Amino acid sequence: SQSLVASYINNLLNGKHKEAILCLEDPFGEDEWSSYTNLTAAVGTSKDTSGSPSVSSPPLLIIGDNLVSSNANLISEAATKQSCNALLLKPSQCGTISDSIAAALEAESHGWTVMTARRVGETEDDFIADFSVGISSKFIKAGAPARSERLSKYNQLLRIEEML
Repeated sequence: SQSLVASYINNLLNGKHKEAILCLEDPFGEDEWSSYTNLTAAVGTSKDTSGSPSVSSPPLLIIGDNLVSSNANLISEAATKQSCNALLLKPSQCGTISDSIAAALEAESHGWTVMTARRVGETEDDFIADFSVGISSKFIKAGAPARSERLSKYNQLLRIEEML
């Protein structure tokens, strides 16, 4: 299984795929720190402070989700080990908005890209869209715009864009 994963990752990194791939979320098990570190080293850890894709951005975002669990201490550990270059921030996992902001700030202090995620089983509450813009998250993960609880987030993003 490990050799299959290594082969797949090698194919991704060497352009042996047809589609452009922007990110890999939790490409390994949550205890496989060395696999994360090796992959992140292979794709690069260039800091992206521009807010949009550029030549300084890593060619592939390695997103820590279960690896860091939106926890500032685990984010710091992952940054020290250079195991990721991006964070999937789940405010519902952090517990409080203050903890969510702390996690985002910790990730950003290491040059990571932050992607904010909605909660599974969410309602039509669109707070996550406001929060995502408020912390300058580069991405929001809200699912396909096929259900009303997802559309509410995208509609709020559009309203925010109109105000800006």
